[in-house]
Amino acid sequence: MAQNPQVLAIGECGFDTLKGPAHDLQEQAFIRQVEISERVRKPMILHVVRDFDSVIRLRKQLKPTQSWLIHGFRGGPQQADQLHTHGIQISLGLKANPQTLQQIPSDRLFLETDGLCPITHVIQTAAAARNQSVVTVENQIINNSNVFLLQEP
Repeated sequence: MAQNPQVLAIGECGFDTLKGPAHDLQEQAFIRQVEISERVRKPMILHVVRDFDSVIRLRKQLKPTQSWLIHGFRGGPQQADQLHTHGIQISLGLKANPQTLQQIPSDRLFLETDGLCPITHVIQTAAAARNQSVVTVENQIINNSNVFLLQEP
């Protein structure tokens, strides 16, 4: 299925310390998903709950060439910077930390709804927090998504 051209990314992959199997089993599954991502040359969408250290450690250890994006990120600006330093993107939703939303560089801005509300609401909220127009934020999201998913500049 991962080789299907309609599949743009591998996911949700990651770690959840609140739900799911033991950490070692989650890590084994995650490593296998990284292998698939690398083989089919498609980025990964990550679900991470209270275990960013494992994601960073494995990013360093495995040295993947494909991009990783953590969806539903709610952490602060310092944690966002730490992830970006290790080549890991983040996507922000309705419950995003306002300071993170304000400080994230435009070329790293990703927004999502996760089904909680219309994307237009998230874009309007982000635009207001960043003191930018809705059109500016929309265009940046489209560009960043194309780069991430389609590997296009």
